[in-house]
Amino acid sequence: MFSHFVGIPMMGHSIKLPQRITDTREMLVSLLGVSPQQVDDKLGMVRGTSIRLKWLRSKFSNVTDSTLDRCIQCAARTYLLYLVGCTLFSDKSGTRISIDYLKLFEDLGQVSSNAWGAAALAYMYRHLGYASRDGVKHIAGYLPLLEVLVNPSHF
Repeated sequence: MFSHFVGIPMMGHSIKLPQRITDTREMLVSLLGVSPQQVDDKLGMVRGTSIRLKWLRSKFSNVTDSTLDRCIQCAARTYLLYLVGCTLFSDKSGTRISIDYLKLFEDLGQVSSNAWGAAALAYMYRHLGYASRDGVKHIAGYLPLLEVLVNPSHF
């Protein structure tokens, strides 16, 4: 049902995030095609190892058909990181995404073989657990999925 609702695969390779990435700067430079100075500026503006979705959106918005293939691949990774940051793996702020997720888009040829729906479901369940704690006022995750699980007859 979820795959019909969202259009992403439930079956496939398990998605496992690596432990904290230590070479964040180098990874952003090589996989997103941004300058080291841009990385230093953007990482200094956010807490930890997350990046603002607004900045990511500005990085892929100017790509055209005449752009070099390497730049198109970097833009595709940027777009995918932006997309999962806005939907499947959104945080409570709704404005940032952990750079750790970029590792999932290193090999663009493997992206479609991953079980994105299962990962989104696991992420949402983890954040439902966090949200159930005393004093917590917000929730993260892909909440339309929660609607489907609560009332599947509407979909």
